[in-house]
Amino acid sequence: MNTTRRLGIVAALAAAGALSGCVVSVHGDYDHDTAGTRLVGTLGMEDLVAANKSVRLGMSRDEAVGLYPPDLATLRGQTTWNGHAVEEWQVAARLRDGATTFERWLYFVDDALVELNDSSVDWRERPDVRSAWGLD
Repeated sequence: MNTTRRLGIVAALAAAGALSGCVVSVHGDYDHDTAGTRLVGTLGMEDLVAANKSVRLGMSRDEAVGLYPPDLATLRGQTTWNGHAVEEWQVAARLRDGATTFERWLYFVDDALVELNDSSVDWRERPDVRSAWGLD
């Protein structure tokens, strides 16, 4: 789509949103392939990387997960361990051209971020991790 046409569509959507009282997202840089994989364009990947730089240990789940585009964050597990609520979230995307993949795993204990990792952590089988997270 050429730039002039894209700008026209963006302007029309923004005007329609303003008139209706709705909030309209014109970024629209996310979609899914047939297998349900989250695909992003270059701007979407840049947003994702920028959001990831703002995440800090100790943040609440809503603060940390809320930094990422909502369509890219998925709750993968939720359990109780020794009286503590544990949640495992995955944030994942792939550039539409397949050149770059982004994946982060976030772990929350009692609503506080205790781990941010590039891959899934098998914390149930790792006493050292459970101890570091205050679970044992």
